[in-house]
Amino acid sequence: MVEIAEILGVHFSTLYREIRRNRQRDGEYHSFAAQEQALARRRIPRRVSQCTAENEKWVDQQIDKDLSPDVIAGRAKVTGASRRLSAGTIYKIIEKNRRNGGQMYRKLPRQGRKYRKNRTGQPGKGKLKVREGQELVDRPQGINERREAGHVEIDLMFSGETIWLTCVDRYTRFLRMKALPSKASGPIAEEVYAWLGSGKIRSITTDRGLEWSDLNPWLVDLLKKRLSLFFCQPYSSWEKGAIENMNRLLRRYLPKGKNIPWSTGNEVKAQQIEDVMNRKPRKILGYRTPDEVEKEWGPKRRRRSWKETMAVNPVVAA
Repeated sequence: MVEIAEILGVHFSTLYREIRRNRQRDGEYHSFAAQEQALARRRIPRRVSQCTAENEKWVDQQIDKDLSPDVIAGRAKVTGASRRLSAGTIYKIIEKNRRNGGQMYRKLPRQGRKYRKNRTGQPGKGKLKVREGQELVDRPQGINERREAGHVEIDLMFSGETIWLTCVDRYTRFLRMKALPSKASGPIAEEVYAWLGSGKIRSITTDRGLEWSDLNPWLVDLLKKRLSLFFCQPYSSWEKGAIENMNRLLRRYLPKGKNIPWSTGNEVKAQQIEDVMNRKPRKILGYRTPDEVEKEWGPKRRRRSWKETMAVNPVVAA
């Protein structure tokens, strides 16, 4: 085979592929039969490409609505839209536009950039010391498996003078967001406590930063069994992946490294971003919105589900 390939001026692997593709059922290879098979394959009609100018214009309009290709494809199927393109086709359209000098790819969350490798830090000092029963390994299995609403993760995002307190439900992906002038633990604890007034939160998961130092004793001493607080292991942000992924999405509206001067108008901006994110279809929710999923969990359903998961009967607002 190597000698034949040298005579024909091709790589020997080309000959092996030709034989494997066009040999007869008895394993023999006949050149005339192989030629007939090749001609027959040429007569098979090719599938019409979906990378047309019309579809490119439609995809551009959908991306302007801050939707990813996966969500565009899934939402069109759920709503029964007349135009349906797979996520792979949409990515091909975007790549074709990029090769032709277009800027459509810059509207994607990553803007064509590759993910950097995971980097872990070294154990250090100045971290919050948790109480017994607050380690992540003590969290009930029902919370870990994301089977019910009411279990949230919280974190902070920094934009220079403005601090953004973010909270996302592990099941419904419902976002709560507040703007703060600093990361002082007192105001943070007050904002989180205000969220608890809705009666829709049963447990909180967060990291061990000192910004939660007032939150921990406050919730544990005042609420006792009505709310549980769990902490990730040090330098293990992937253990609260829901809020980390949400913060990545929020960086489209609050770019990293950009200083946003503090003003009371930032509170309005936080509410606007919260509304946009809660009305955006999500692939993980079956292309429904967090608002739609959140409405499915009324007080009675939460009470019944939490009683089974947490082994206690919590107080739920009507």
